[in-house]
Amino acid sequence: AEGSGQYLSVPHAPDLDGFAEVTVEEWFFPMAAPMGRHDLVGKGQHTGTQPANVSFQYELGTLTEPSDPQSIQYTFFVGQPHVGPNVQIDSPVKHPLNQWHYVAATYDGQRIRLYVNGVLEVQSAVVPNISVSNSNPVWINTLEYPTGSGMFNENGGVPGIVVEIRISRRARSGGEIAASY
Repeated sequence: AEGSGQYLSVPHAPDLDGFAEVTVEEWFFPMAAPMGRHDLVGKGQHTGTQPANVSFQYELGTLTEPSDPQSIQYTFFVGQPHVGPNVQIDSPVKHPLNQWHYVAATYDGQRIRLYVNGVLEVQSAVVPNISVSNSNPVWINTLEYPTGSGMFNENGGVPGIVVEIRISRRARSGGEIAASY
């Protein structure tokens, strides 16, 4: 997906769903940093006006603070909020725009970890045994959520280029991620 207004939707398939462990990886070239949180790769939908219906399995995204609109941070979420166990981490590291970033996030059945350019930036406390299954598509560079009048789709939330996305059924090690970088 290149530039603002472009995104991909990958239909639900068993190979993308119901993991006890997961790794989500991609190369990302951010061209701008929209304020707030935006999804880069997410299996499921946001809350909108129906928080009990949210059903994320995994969500790799960006975070931009109003105090620094010229940089981008990364975030990762696994679980099912309002219904079951879940965990989210936000990296404190601010990355420059207009440069390639290799972003990888893992859940190993105990903790989630977030790596940028092969370096571990943040990890969660222990939250064991998260396994979520849903029939939603995988959204790439967009998010979707239910509203009172239907479904809202962000349609390319982060201006930039997303390439080489990989979703794995196991948590790759820090060494594997560093080698891939």
